[in-house]
Amino acid sequence: MPNDFHPNPASRNVIKPFLMGAVVVALAIGGLALLSEAFASGGQTVYLANIEPGGKDVPTQPSIVVTGAGGASAPAEQAVVQLLIGRPAPFSQGFAAGSPAPTANEGVGSISPVIEAIRSVGVDDGAIEIVSSPSLISVCTNSAQCSAVLVEVRLDRPNLSGLNAIVNAAGEAAGKQELTVQDVGVGYRIADCRPLRDRARIAAAADARARAEAQASALGVQLGTLVVSSETAPDEPEDGNGCTPVQGSNTDAWWTPGSVGLSVPSFDPQGAPEVVVGLQVTLAYAIGEAPS
Repeated sequence: MPNDFHPNPASRNVIKPFLMGAVVVALAIGGLALLSEAFASGGQTVYLANIEPGGKDVPTQPSIVVTGAGGASAPAEQAVVQLLIGRPAPFSQGFAAGSPAPTANEGVGSISPVIEAIRSVGVDDGAIEIVSSPSLISVCTNSAQCSAVLVEVRLDRPNLSGLNAIVNAAGEAAGKQELTVQDVGVGYRIADCRPLRDRARIAAAADARARAEAQASALGVQLGTLVVSSETAPDEPEDGNGCTPVQGSNTDAWWTPGSVGLSVPSFDPQGAPEVVVGLQVTLAYAIGEAPS
């Protein structure tokens, strides 16, 4: 008698749903991967699969995903000016204290005329701070023969002409004392950044919507329902007023490893004293029926 094997029809019925479920899961994973790629792609158009495992078939819902950018600005309410001033002499606390004359072994001028020059352009004494530390060696090729001080000036309601007046006066006075202004920075602040962030968000969402409409027009389709919205997180944590901390760039520490430089961005003598907030918003729209 032939020993033929005949599969059980019931087992076939079990295998078919299993295979169908595996296909659904694979398509869902692929759709999520496309979504992640779209959010990181800077606004490119992709098609996403909206999987419905409960349906008889495996339908897809094409979508358009775009990223919009928006920004808002406001005049600065406060400015922090930093001047990193170097001298060809070893570190000395007396120099940073504003001694009127150098000691015999220092051979360079005093920081006092620099501070007096800053005062002469209308800066109050209480708004000026001198920071001295051996760690301020970022301006020195040979730290044993060089040192620096950081002069910090705080201003309310700053304007560009006043900022340039401070920098120019300090630079001229430093040159007369055989000192060098090696780096200049300024950080701008406002009390509450939340209104700026709201305006930037509205602008970013409008930009994303416009990009989505342009994509739909180029594809010859209609823009459907909004299905996903996301916002890029700020690079730094915000304070209670929605403001991120003002920070200097890595290049402000010059070339000496481990040294300390500016803690605010580099000063632009032509840049408006303002606070700027930028946001990115990503939107995903379903694709509707093509217009007839």
